[in-house]
Amino acid sequence: MNSFDDPSSRADKFILKDGDVVFTCRGIGYKTALIHDIGNNKVVPSSNLMVIRPDSEYLDSMYLNYFLNSSLGKECIKRIQKGGVIPTITKSSLDNMEIPVMDKDTQEVVVTRYQIINKKINEIREQLIALEQKTDKIITDLVGE
Repeated sequence: MNSFDDPSSRADKFILKDGDVVFTCRGIGYKTALIHDIGNNKVVPSSNLMVIRPDSEYLDSMYLNYFLNSSLGKECIKRIQKGGVIPTITKSSLDNMEIPVMDKDTQEVVVTRYQIINKKINEIREQLIALEQKTDKIITDLVGE
């Protein structure tokens, strides 16, 4: 007698979960995103996305996301890309990519530092937008449009 696994349980491994890191695996330049607050939504990534589901006991997903967005992480990604016109990252090359992993406490320190700096960057971006709007208003007020 043959038995089959419940198809829904097999599909569960493809559904995004909090802590997953997704990134584009085809094309020039790549983007990463950390999945969080997904709740009960069942989201399956497209074939243009690669998913890394780190073992949270050893690797903090926020640290991984920050690493992949760092210049060192981008250099590591560049080294594993295949193809000329449309660079591609394969699952096997991703599995062989070396990611510097330190103890969890150090990863948390790195994440906290990144968050502090990113908060500052966002504040400065908001200030820049406000200043650009002010400069635009100078002309608008003079011309009357």
